[in-house]
Amino acid sequence: MIIKFFAVVLFTPVFFFAGLFVGITGAVCGQIYIASQLSVKRSALICYVSDADLCRLKER
Repeated sequence: MIIKFFAVVLFTPVFFFAGLFVGITGAVCGQIYIASQLSVKRSALICYVSDADLCRLKER
């Protein structure tokens, strides 16, 4: 029982730091994705609210 306990204590830091790295990387990628989606939605909203002819000119 004690050997199993020490095995868990020995290997836990390896997985902790790997999991922390994956979590931080995912959070950074998520923030970049949200920022880009917000920009696209704002652009679409401006085209929706403004005159349709002006939006067609912007696309060209």
